[in-house]
Amino acid sequence: MTEWAPPQAGWLKLNFDGSSWGNPGLAGFGGLLRTSTGQVMKVYSGPAGSCTSNEAESRALLEGVRLLKDESRTPLVIEGDSALTIAWAKGTCPPPWHLKLLFDEIWDITLEWQVSWSKVPRSANSLADNLAKQGVRRAFTITGTSLPLP
Repeated sequence: MTEWAPPQAGWLKLNFDGSSWGNPGLAGFGGLLRTSTGQVMKVYSGPAGSCTSNEAESRALLEGVRLLKDESRTPLVIEGDSALTIAWAKGTCPPPWHLKLLFDEIWDITLEWQVSWSKVPRSANSLADNLAKQGVRRAFTITGTSLPLP
């Protein structure tokens, strides 16, 4: 079983995940930003309405990078357990037309960042997975600087 690993010193790591109860179905998203020592800097969780798992994953990524918009341009590792969402974000294959504007915003925000994109096993993304599952039941998006979220 693969576990979460911290980024190298001087880097931050964003883990994101989406969850859909049905495909499509009620969905949520969540994620967290941590330092190279594992310290949690930001946490988020929220509802994504009724959508597919790919849409929930993509929304989770967008919400995560939106939280970073005003941060200093520290090098960043972005990890998710969806190979397709990571491929869309890296630009190795185009996103579907209905997600194009969402990925345009992701690319605009991350353009000036040094970013390393990585697909990881679900076991290495378990906190983000739990936050996404909580997001399905939330009425609105919440953010914080520590776990657990209310």
